[in-house]
Amino acid sequence: MQVLQKSGVILDSPEEQKKKVVVERIKNNVIGDKIDPKAVLNLDPGLGVLDAFFASLSMILVSEIGDETFIIAALMAMHHPKSIVLSGALSALFVMTILSIGLGRIVPNLISRKHTNSVATVLYAFFGLCLLYIAWRSDSKASQKKEIEQVEEKLESGQVKTAARRN
Repeated sequence: MQVLQKSGVILDSPEEQKKKVVVERIKNNVIGDKIDPKAVLNLDPGLGVLDAFFASLSMILVSEIGDETFIIAALMAMHHPKSIVLSGALSALFVMTILSIGLGRIVPNLISRKHTNSVATVLYAFFGLCLLYIAWRSDSKASQKKEIEQVEEKLESGQVKTAARRN
């Protein structure tokens, strides 16, 4: 599409001008310097849908197996109907996933991606080192026994409350 100015000169529209600039960049860089056209156009392919799905699935599976929520859900399934525990755990996972996605979309808009990645790296390393320190300082058998007792106490107190509500 061409635009006619008042002086009678015919000019290309801004879209046409952008296309010509891109084509010229590709011609100059691909033929002359042998640079990848994607680099010239600043195209970031990113992850595909399946790549992103399997990356998030594998990361969550690896990080959640053996986690406190995993153990609590298993213990709760021993004391409560399994379908109710499953629906509660899936609901909680759904809510947490929505919150995580929201933060993942909002935070990079507030802070630059470089700073976001740096802060995430520092926090991840900090919490990882804290967990390693706690594991190093604790007696594994005693802490496992204590943790199981605490979870069972929480479950029993929850059962008492639900029994009291029914009456």
